[in-house]
Amino acid sequence: MKRYAAALMVMMLVLTGCGDILGPRPEKKTDVDPNAPPEPTAQDIANKIINEAQLDTPIPPPGGSFSPALKTNMLNILRNAKAQYSADEKGTKALRFVEQRIDRRIKEFKNAEAWEHVMAFTEAFLVFKPESKKYNRLREQALVQLRKPRLTLRGLPVLQGQKVAIVRFYVPLDNATYNERMFIGEELHGIKLHSVFGDDLGINVEYLETGEHYVVYMPGKK
Repeated sequence: MKRYAAALMVMMLVLTGCGDILGPRPEKKTDVDPNAPPEPTAQDIANKIINEAQLDTPIPPPGGSFSPALKTNMLNILRNAKAQYSADEKGTKALRFVEQRIDRRIKEFKNAEAWEHVMAFTEAFLVFKPESKKYNRLREQALVQLRKPRLTLRGLPVLQGQKVAIVRFYVPLDNATYNERMFIGEELHGIKLHSVFGDDLGINVEYLETGEHYVVYMPGKK
C-alpha cells in the first residue's frame, strides 16, 4: 500500500509540473533574430518615399521651371509606392503622410508663384486622390500663368518711320521660344504692345487673357 501511495505521489508531481524530477523544460525556439534592425514605422516608410520622389525640392524663384524628367520620375515613384503599400494599415498610414507632404508643398509653391511646380505637385496629389477636385481652380490658375509668355526686350529700333520692339517670347506651357518684331498696337502670342516706356527704357504690354498690364525693360535699364 505504501509503495502504491509513493508511486502515485511521484506521478502527480510529474503531471502537475511541480519539482525538477524531469529537469527544466526546453525553451521554445523562435525565428526572430535579436540582432535584426526594428521593423520600419509608417513614418520611416513615408520618409523613404519622400526622399526617393524628391518631394522636398527647394522652393524656386517666381516662374522657376520644373524638369519634365524629374516630374516623370516623381510620378512613377509615387504610383509604385501606392501599389506597394496600400494593402495594409501601416502602409496606408505611410501614404497619408506622403499625401500630407505633397499638400503642404503645393501651398508653398503657390505662394512662391512657382507655377510649373504647382502643376507637377497637384498631379502628384491626384495619384492618391484621383477623384479629388480640391486643386482644380488652382490648376487652372497655374495654366493661365504658364500660358503667359515671358518677354525679353532685345531692342527698340526705328523701322519704316515707326518704333519697333524686338522681343523674345518664351511660353512655359509649350516650352517654346519665338523671336518677333512688334509694332505698337500689335498682338502676338497673347501679348499686346501698347507703347514705348520712357526714353526707350522698355515697353508697356498687356497679357490679354487676364488684362494684366506691365512693363518689360531693356536689359540694364530697370
